[in-house]
Amino acid sequence: MQEIVEQAANIYQTNPYQNSTLLNKLLHSPKIAFLDLDDTMTGDKKLTNTTRKQLEKLGYSLIFVSSRTEELLMSSNSYKKSLRHGFTRPQPYSGSKDGKQYYIKTEKHTPTGLLDPDVIAGSTGTQIIIKQQDGAYREDTGYTSSFGLSTIEWKQQCLRLLQIIDPQKKLFQLSPIDIPSNYYQRVTDVFPPYFRLGIICKNLTAKKTFLRRLRQLSFDPFLHIHMQRLIKNIRITDDSNPSQNNYNLYLTPRSGYKARAVEYLVHAICSQLKIEREQLEILIAGDSFPDLEMGLYAGIGTNATFLLVGGSRLSEVLLHTNQHKFAGEELSAIKRLLKPKGKGRYTFHIPSLLKRTCIVGSEAFMGKKAVETIHSYLLQQAEELLEI
Repeated sequence: MQEIVEQAANIYQTNPYQNSTLLNKLLHSPKIAFLDLDDTMTGDKKLTNTTRKQLEKLGYSLIFVSSRTEELLMSSNSYKKSLRHGFTRPQPYSGSKDGKQYYIKTEKHTPTGLLDPDVIAGSTGTQIIIKQQDGAYREDTGYTSSFGLSTIEWKQQCLRLLQIIDPQKKLFQLSPIDIPSNYYQRVTDVFPPYFRLGIICKNLTAKKTFLRRLRQLSFDPFLHIHMQRLIKNIRITDDSNPSQNNYNLYLTPRSGYKARAVEYLVHAICSQLKIEREQLEILIAGDSFPDLEMGLYAGIGTNATFLLVGGSRLSEVLLHTNQHKFAGEELSAIKRLLKPKGKGRYTFHIPSLLKRTCIVGSEAFMGKKAVETIHSYLLQQAEELLEI
């Protein structure tokens, strides 16, 4: 028995990148696509699958950076193999009948183009798992260990903090998937993410009030030392959609979010391959506020392009001359750094730090939305390659 335990421990301690599909692909083509999924790679299922194949044909390794939990992005075969490599998340209940969720193989519910990428940075970038040559996924535990707390400790402290901020529960409610009993009773399809809590604010005013109270608590000298430390280690990610009157926030550890996951992976890849960042060509695509941060600021030093897909909730604000706020968040500083260089194309430049191409899909590929935008962009890329 002792020998079996030691063998298992050795498996989990070995480098998850060493036998990964990611490094094998990058040795032949140093191109990576960091992709959000919902409202980015979704849409027509056939086009999603075609676009996945386009990306691979053009030499891109695929990294999904999604709010979806990790198990939702694995085929049933990869999920079973991953369990043997220490993956601990319960299976998803992707089927629905008579108001109850039930298990079906993910490939029967989800387009194959949205399954089994080379890397999954799931739950809004709070867990990173790497695909192995045998199809299993293994976690990069170095990433989550940097959060400083176990998932149980972090969740318990966050829930206490939320109770302090809104004791009468007038401002928000927890996201249904963050209530464990909902999973066990088959109300929701996934178990709560390990290092993320979602809250649904009742309206924009409630969202602003919540954020104001959180800021005030950070300066409260009478707040318990554990709560003070927690507040300093919390990041608020805005995932609102004002057009649908949705004002949703994610609480994660300060070092656990989409942009940091991308930056962490770029560093890990360069370290593993012993290459410089400038040798990597990366495409970042997304539609939401967290994706904007990821697209503009992650992957410093690489040859990066950010594609804000058509239909993005951010497009109107970014393209409007006099409109500068999205869901109450100020975007004027970002807009000042975007310099036009063609229809729908901009240069985002922070002197002495980064310079990259940004494409606003609603302008560059008019009439296209979500995955249609990526498909059109890749066709354009293929044509340019033929001209060279």
